Amino acid sequence: MPQSIQPTSRSTVSSTSASQPEGTGRLIVGPAIRVKGEIGACDTLVVQGEVEASMTGRVMEVAQGGLFKGQVELDEASVAGRVNGKLTVKGLLKVTAGGEVRGEIRYGELQIEKGGVIAGDIGLLDTPSKDSKPEAEAPKMEAKTAAD
Repeated sequence: MPQSIQPTSRSTVSSTSASQPEGTGRLIVGPAIRVKGEIGACDTLVVQGEVEASMTGRVMEVAQGGLFKGQVELDEASVAGRVNGKLTVKGLLKVTAGGEVRGEIRYGELQIEKGGVIAGDIGLLDTPSKDSKPEAEAPKMEAKTAAD
């Protein structure tokens, strides 16, 4: 699927996907660059400017001062800037000091450094292991205190 990118500034958007095999494309949106639209065939997105888009990829890095708005599904993400929207990260979502993630957020693993912010509808992805039993078969437990 070709990339649908609409730069809204006079600067250029750097993309290495044209010269690399499918699945290894890296798109870098530099500072002072604004991109709107759908991003396809992108393995790694690096946001230093502003991106308003929908995307499915492997990795997203939002640098300090970067902003991603929209819907994205990834294997991993690192946020030092801001993300607003629907974010699904199958693996590790890392929010560094000064990073901010707001919206509908689903993750496999979560790491938040001191000073990082995550807010909104937040939840762990349902990824049952192949060894786990369905809930109906799980033993029921009851906790009691010494006073009972």
